[in-house]
Amino acid sequence: NTLARQFRELPTGRQRLEAVEDWFRRQPFRYSLQPGAVADLDSFLFDQQVGFCGHYASALAALMRAADVPSRVVSGYQGGRVVQPLSGNPFLELRHSDAHAWVELWLEGEGWQRVDPTAWAISTGPTPFAGAAGSGQSLGEKVPWWRWVQWQWWGLDLAWTRWWLSFDQVSQQAWLQRLFGAQLRWLGVGIIVGGF
Repeated sequence: NTLARQFRELPTGRQRLEAVEDWFRRQPFRYSLQPGAVADLDSFLFDQQVGFCGHYASALAALMRAADVPSRVVSGYQGGRVVQPLSGNPFLELRHSDAHAWVELWLEGEGWQRVDPTAWAISTGPTPFAGAAGSGQSLGEKVPWWRWVQWQWWGLDLAWTRWWLSFDQVSQQAWLQRLFGAQLRWLGVGIIVGGF
């Protein structure tokens, strides 16, 4: 590809990355969660220029690999909300809208570096994932009553699930010991006799 060859002529991975970023920022890329069908990389980069984080991450990784810079697409979650139920441990609420893809590149002398090309494509406006708050509810933030009830229900469900999944043989033995005390050793005999 002519574009990748142009980047490959630069002496360092850092310079190649900066050149690719400059090229991205000069293009009329647009962010969309519904970009339509994307036939291939060339179609995305030069014709359609509309996509979401997965498109931008894949395109950057492909360009950097073609420019001889080791690259990998990483997907995960960015954001989320820490919820503190009335009782029990806090939990992290993650939604589909918190999912994101970015790129890690290997640069000489720097190691693996995280790069988010989606931010380059939408640098003129707010990022689609900017509303994700990783620190939980801020003070004074109004939360609808139904959302609060939902969080409490989820917290209760999480506590139950944790308890149920951790109810192993040791936990069962401790529970039975608390329930029956010294009579525990006769419990098995009682169950067998009661079965007849």
